[in-house]
Amino acid sequence: MRIVRLLIMGIVVLLVSTSLPAQPTTAPAEDRVLPELRFDNVSLDDITDFLRDVSGVNIVVRRALGVPPDYPALGKIHLSNITTRQFLAFLNRTYDLPVERIEGPSGAMYSIKIDVSSIPSSARQLLNPQVRVFDLSEAINGIRIRRPADAKGDPLADTMSLLQAVLDQSGEQPKPILTVHQATQTLIFKGSPRSADLIENTLVALRSGRNSSDSLRALGTIRDAFGSNDSVDAQMFRDQLKDQRSRMNQLESENVQLRSELEKLSKTPSTK
Repeated sequence: MRIVRLLIMGIVVLLVSTSLPAQPTTAPAEDRVLPELRFDNVSLDDITDFLRDVSGVNIVVRRALGVPPDYPALGKIHLSNITTRQFLAFLNRTYDLPVERIEGPSGAMYSIKIDVSSIPSSARQLLNPQVRVFDLSEAINGIRIRRPADAKGDPLADTMSLLQAVLDQSGEQPKPILTVHQATQTLIFKGSPRSADLIENTLVALRSGRNSSDSLRALGTIRDAFGSNDSVDAQMFRDQLKDQRSRMNQLESENVQLRSELEKLSKTPSTK
């Protein structure tokens, strides 16, 4: 048995010479079977370019004005024993991509035209990302308070690491753009409203000066965003949130005790 493995731009195609039934030599290019297609976060344009090269079928992607060049985000795709015609039908039905077949003298070609109106409403908000600025100073101070006195590391880097972990776990696509302005300890954010809410709630949970109920509410919002994800990374992050909740309760208890001591001192008559 002869196996050929091709790896191009994150695309894996396995060609196994004896695993397929004999196909007529006159079969149209769009109906020739590809044993395996595996795409891992590859753009639609790269996928269609690859299919054009291996199958000989002309495929054109056209985007209307206002449609980002990286839309849609297809994620991971793994299919076996599929023709180019079937794969294009799969794109049409799974990702709501309008695929048009056009007959020609040298065979059929396909056109994928993406208009703003054809994009699902759930994804349309990603076309016009928000730009927001977040203050990181209170969150950085909160991390300093929580860390042991002899702990090493940069609180700003730790803050950004946690924010990135939150966004990675949310699975939001496309990922937002984060830019840190160190001189002012601010974060410049560009992304979807949902990602912005996750950033804001995480920063609230880290702030040492906020009321604990606000922080706990923010922690709950972040937790709910991940649903019932049982991956190891998600479990580790839930453990971190649990530790933050415990610390916020401790700080609130210490604040109550301190206020009580101050009230006692204020009522104690001074002696000359």
